[in-house]
Amino acid sequence: MAFTGGTLCNQYTCTLSAVASASASESNVSSSVSSLCHSASTYSTGGPLGNEEDAENDDGEALPAAKADGGEEEGEQEDEDEDAALSPPPPHLRRRCDSAGKDCSSNSDLSADHSSMLSWDDLFISEHHAGFEGNVGPARARLSRTLSRMADEGARAAEKARAEGTAKPQRLPDGTFVPARFWGISRHQVKILFEAAQRDPRWRWDMTVREFVDEFIKPSTAGTGRGVSLRLNESCPLQVTLMVSHAWVENAGEFFEDFLKNTDDHEIAFICFLANYQGTLDEVNDQLGNDLNRSPFTQVLKSDLCERMLVVPNETLRASGEGLYSRLWCDWEMKVAADAGIPIDIPTKNSWEHLLGHKTGSSRQARCGEVGLPINRDEQLIRKAVQSMPPDTAKSVALAICVWTTCAIFSPSVATKIVGDSIFVWLVGVPVGICLGLFLAWWITRCVRPSRRDGYEVLDRLIRGAALGWYCTRRFRVADLISMSIFVHCCGFAYVLFKRFVLRDSWSCAADGHMHAVTIAIPIWGFANVNKLGPWIGYFTASRTKKWIVAGLQLCCSAIAGVIDVCIQTQRAGPLDRSDLVVTFGRGWFLGWFFSWNFLSLSARKWLHLAMNLVVFIVIAWVRNFQGGNLYMTVFVLLMGINAVLVRPEWSTKQRCWIFLFKIVAIVGFLWLVLADAATGMFGTGFCMQPADE
Repeated sequence: MAFTGGTLCNQYTCTLSAVASASASESNVSSSVSSLCHSASTYSTGGPLGNEEDAENDDGEALPAAKADGGEEEGEQEDEDEDAALSPPPPHLRRRCDSAGKDCSSNSDLSADHSSMLSWDDLFISEHHAGFEGNVGPARARLSRTLSRMADEGARAAEKARAEGTAKPQRLPDGTFVPARFWGISRHQVKILFEAAQRDPRWRWDMTVREFVDEFIKPSTAGTGRGVSLRLNESCPLQVTLMVSHAWVENAGEFFEDFLKNTDDHEIAFICFLANYQGTLDEVNDQLGNDLNRSPFTQVLKSDLCERMLVVPNETLRASGEGLYSRLWCDWEMKVAADAGIPIDIPTKNSWEHLLGHKTGSSRQARCGEVGLPINRDEQLIRKAVQSMPPDTAKSVALAICVWTTCAIFSPSVATKIVGDSIFVWLVGVPVGICLGLFLAWWITRCVRPSRRDGYEVLDRLIRGAALGWYCTRRFRVADLISMSIFVHCCGFAYVLFKRFVLRDSWSCAADGHMHAVTIAIPIWGFANVNKLGPWIGYFTASRTKKWIVAGLQLCCSAIAGVIDVCIQTQRAGPLDRSDLVVTFGRGWFLGWFFSWNFLSLSARKWLHLAMNLVVFIVIAWVRNFQGGNLYMTVFVLLMGINAVLVRPEWSTKQRCWIFLFKIVAIVGFLWLVLADAATGMFGTGFCMQPADE
């Protein structure tokens, strides 16, 4: 199905720009056109959009235009109404904002120009919304390359919904079905909606999210079949990068304030009461479907672009002694996020009282509806899913990484031991070990099942762990393992071919360059994927600026360490030739990058990660002095694979002891293989094999 939203978006951009230019050059213009130009100005910076002529409301009725005569007086009256609508929040909200350095009485954190904002109802006049440009460019750029895929995915989801009763996608006016992971809304759009709601006479500072849905959301989307997020982005739906977990009993104003305070402009959020269509009970149930593992929430959390889940606790549940996780939906979202490896971020209100309370002893007592009322359909689906809960994905993925690294490290040395000391055997052993490790990793994550488990105990452990910050980093996934392996080994084999056919080195010397290239390629991959190193450094950031800063820090540490290593080696052995220069610089480059992990762990106050990284750094530094080649690199990869298991918070003390014992046996066994190869004339280092020193 063809999707033409991008064309509509461009047409509206050009039209609004032309109208705004014309209105700026004419002084005597009607107030209605002037109001439209304010809308166009707001739209160009990320604001709402209204039709430039023949504006209609949601029922198709024409809206009266303001008279040219007396427009100035009407404008003054509107300003007075706006000032009245933008009354300051109650004292408890004012104190919260003042403590965050914000001036809530003037709403300076929302917009610098209130006169350019439309009312709540005006935001939904046009049936051809071009969205709010300016702050969601990257998301739209990504979407422009996936429109056809979105339409195809939506069509398949609609067909499954009809045939199997799974989650039903929303539908655009042109008939395109849109799956849940495209029901996103930008932070700037939420800011505009919040301000527009405050200008509306229906707004109350003491209203809950549930009351906000009844007063604002349902009337604005009635009969459309689309939630607020998709209604505002019909021309260019936004793909979600942030999942927001919260409860509907909280104060609506507090929720918006907390959301705006803890998000970045580039993030595209899935907020359930804005993303889901709030229609009749049957329409809501159709969106949810009969399988929670394919519900909109699960689709979003398992999407590759979803970067984190923001948890927004509230004062209402804390005061009642229940806590956020007395809500069963929040418990289930926690489980799905943990299994998907999504960071669970609880930046504010993260006390035990806010999260767990003192009344709800376990997720068994959590509810979807009001306590005392019969169990509703949502609660039935969640409890059914909990009772048939899949295995702990976090543990299995950590074990898979450990198995992969062990296979990748041991395979070349074992191959040369069994088949013979040949460079071609080693070259074949590398990809064989990688493929074998990936197969075993897939088997562990897909086929291993625990014999018995209590789903509610798993949920309780996850909730307690999230309260302690166990899941605040992104998990290293099998897909990340594959992408890193492909990148670094392609760089390694490319350098081997370069040395063999361009520099005319022998195959033995050329193969020795494989590990040298990998030594440089791994940090480069790490520069671009800082958050994916979370299991080892305990660090995560959603800010793009901070990502660039961290990448720059790692680059500086690597470059400085590489230069220092070259200088030291030059003083010891004199000028270095080309090959020795690459080897020496790559060695220092890699160690400098690894040492920068300690700064990140220190900044995140992850003391366990810091201690483990320091121990590994000391070990590989000792191995480097023990053997001048690249043995330290393979020891590093082996230790990191095992540490990926050790840092998981779910293990018991007994299980950690067994894992630590396996770590010692693996290192000793690998060193034995290396020394045995050295005795026979070939020094096998797992990823690299070179002639032993004579």
